[in-house]
Amino acid sequence: MGWKEKVLKRLLLLYILVHFLISILNASEPTLQEILDSLGYSINVETDETGMETFSVTPGETYLVSVLGGITANHLSFGWYNADNPEERETIGEGEVTFPEGVERIGFFISYTYGRLYEWFTESSLNEDGKDHALVFQAGSEFILAWEDLPEQGDADFQDLIVSFMVYPSIDLDVDSDNNNGSDFPDRSEIEESLEDDPESIGKVVVTNINDDDGDGIPDYADLDNLKESNFVPLVLEIQGNFDPSILTAQFIYPGVDSLPPQEEFQGEEVEFDYRKFKDYTSVKKGIIRIWNLESPDVPRSDVNYIIPGEEYSLEELGISEDSPITHLFIEGINPQSRVEVVVKLLYRGRELSQDKVVLAVVEGNIGVNTTNDAEFKIDAQDEMIEDQGEGFRFWWTKEPRKEIT
Repeated sequence: MGWKEKVLKRLLLLYILVHFLISILNASEPTLQEILDSLGYSINVETDETGMETFSVTPGETYLVSVLGGITANHLSFGWYNADNPEERETIGEGEVTFPEGVERIGFFISYTYGRLYEWFTESSLNEDGKDHALVFQAGSEFILAWEDLPEQGDADFQDLIVSFMVYPSIDLDVDSDNNNGSDFPDRSEIEESLEDDPESIGKVVVTNINDDDGDGIPDYADLDNLKESNFVPLVLEIQGNFDPSILTAQFIYPGVDSLPPQEEFQGEEVEFDYRKFKDYTSVKKGIIRIWNLESPDVPRSDVNYIIPGEEYSLEELGISEDSPITHLFIEGINPQSRVEVVVKLLYRGRELSQDKVVLAVVEGNIGVNTTNDAEFKIDAQDEMIEDQGEGFRFWWTKEPRKEIT
């Protein structure tokens, strides 16, 4: 065998080896379908491609761009262009983006340099090879753009860069800030809205839930089965704009406990005063307020309904859908405190999109008697603890003649 034959044979073996290695690498890469599945999207890449190439936008409105993933050896730049004037364009990264006046229809592009400049657009007619280099899927108000960065569609895996583009939805939280509705729902008026941001406003007055509405001897803050609740204050939550409830979460920040006390604590601890047995429920009187995810205040509740401060809840868990963007919750006062802020944040994959807040003043009004009947006749926390239990305060008769009260 001559030297030429040997060189050709070695080149052939090298070619086979390289393509074998490439096939192994490609086989180990996740597919576009696998990537979208792992991100929680209910998208079928075979049937759900929209065929969209341009997008309508509103100048001045805020949009969000997020990179969801990508597998490529090329250093890709990403940006938008004016579909009515493709020379007007801007390279952007992740984050917020607004479009200038006069731009109402856009497309997107990727570019990279490998020996020369390559550019691919969502409009296939602008691509030098005339082929599609972006698949577009829609989930609610979110568009997912899956890119192929090689000429002639290369390996056509469309997972070289995956980008999300969406309108910024906003969140609105309302309470009866002007205190003219009692325990009814807020009017959601401009006055109430303005008071939410007024540093001089006391906010909605919430009374601590220390009474006993159903007369069972259990203070209502410890009575999770109370069906005659009168002190809960409605809280209205709304998502404004187009949105996909399956990918957005809400997070409430407020001075409450990280979890409800154990169920056995709500049974109370036995105590004895004046030879009588009572229950001490004060171990569950923790935190300033509780927020409940309930249809109405007159239903049993548990830790399943309790909104944990700082926890993320899907909009679906809160009862929000595209067709029904408004829901309600209930505030329960536990301990008094002036100027309590309840903040709600709207999150997209951990990133804050919007937030709103309401202000409360939690107050505790009380009338006390010496329920323990101690010799010192001292009215204190022990009397408060048992004032709704048993026969209450005992008035002892006296042998002194009754005096006339004038």
